[in-house]
Amino acid sequence: MTRTVVYDTEIACDKVIVGLLEDGAFSSWTLTGPADLEAMATVRTHLTGARLVGFNNLAFDTYVLDGIFKGRSPQELHAAVKVLIGKGTDAAGRNQHPWQKAEQLGLRPSGFSEIDLLHYCKQASLKVYEARLGFDRIVEIPFDPEHGIGDREEETLAYLEHDCRATAALHAALGEEIAARETLAAMFEIPALVTNMPASAAETVIVAEYGKRTGVEKAELAAMAKRFRDCDIAIEIAPWVQTLAEGTVAAEVIAKITGTTVKYRGGERVAIEPPLPTTVVIGDLTVAFGVGGLHSKDGPNRADSTDVEVVTDYDVSSYYPALLLAPGGAPRDLDADAFTAIYRGLLDRRLAAKAAGRKREADALKLTLNSTFGKTGAPWSPLFSPISFLRTTLNGQLALIALIDRLQREGGATVCSANTDGSSSGIAATKRQRSPQ
Repeated sequence: MTRTVVYDTEIACDKVIVGLLEDGAFSSWTLTGPADLEAMATVRTHLTGARLVGFNNLAFDTYVLDGIFKGRSPQELHAAVKVLIGKGTDAAGRNQHPWQKAEQLGLRPSGFSEIDLLHYCKQASLKVYEARLGFDRIVEIPFDPEHGIGDREEETLAYLEHDCRATAALHAALGEEIAARETLAAMFEIPALVTNMPASAAETVIVAEYGKRTGVEKAELAAMAKRFRDCDIAIEIAPWVQTLAEGTVAAEVIAKITGTTVKYRGGERVAIEPPLPTTVVIGDLTVAFGVGGLHSKDGPNRADSTDVEVVTDYDVSSYYPALLLAPGGAPRDLDADAFTAIYRGLLDRRLAAKAAGRKREADALKLTLNSTFGKTGAPWSPLFSPISFLRTTLNGQLALIALIDRLQREGGATVCSANTDGSSSGIAATKRQRSPQ
């Protein structure tokens, strides 16, 4: 079984302290100058083969470790950290990723097997998760990095140990999510999937499977996708959606958005001309409309039992993945037949695992399916295909609008809510019928 070592670092202008938590025991080392290379060789030997667990470590601490092993002084690391956490832009004015800034500083990931828990939960500070996990107290940093740790090392060690134990508690709470990722790694024989961000893990799976099927490697896919970073896209509405929309509000929306052009520059969406409608009114329901998902704008509602005969909840499993499999849904530069075969195979496996109660396997495949759609809108991904991204989101919303309208027209049905989140689409409807007085 792989050893787990939770770690965290504290950096000031005078000292760097690294804290390690393994099997419940906390240890640390403090640097006031460049690290002793012999001592670091011993540390490297100990950490090699272990799994390092941190919080936001893959955007921060991993580069600090690399700097320590390269013999950087606390002063050098303090200066580097200010660059890492500061705002930086590239030549085109885009915000830089941490890895881009680290590369400019001559720093690289540590080289150890690492998990960043921020990749497994929503973006929030560790302090927020401490509160949710029931920690009695939230400890604040006891020193000013600009003025140094000085004689507050004992307080800093207590703070560091507290954060390591909070990280360990969060790691335990995320056990199922991590296990699902391990299942995915084993399923496709790609160990790095455990440490990748969710979207990157999905991209790795799809690209690897596509390479096996077609012989086209990631670099070639990335080169093809790059051309979409600067393009003008005419919105496309699938024929099956146009047919479904006939006689509904969705047909009116289609008429309004036909001829709309979406402009991308440097991979970013910069203009939609003419603008898309922001809301659509369907009977007594108003929904937000755009290039994302469909969300109802109605507030909480309550129906008295004397007014409602039937309450029905409709849920479409893997809604966006199903739309990617529709004609024209595949990323535009990929061989549609090859992508569809891979993606449908994943979807079928996920639904079969879900039906059989194999939750861990189903969750692992769900991650891949949903994140693949997200990557069609990510400009640095080899799966980047804004045409597919827009086609999926807009066709998905229009199909729901048409369905909602039909439900409202038949049998007095009133839609109470509608939403899409990629993994599923839900519509709740009530059939109203006043009971006899």
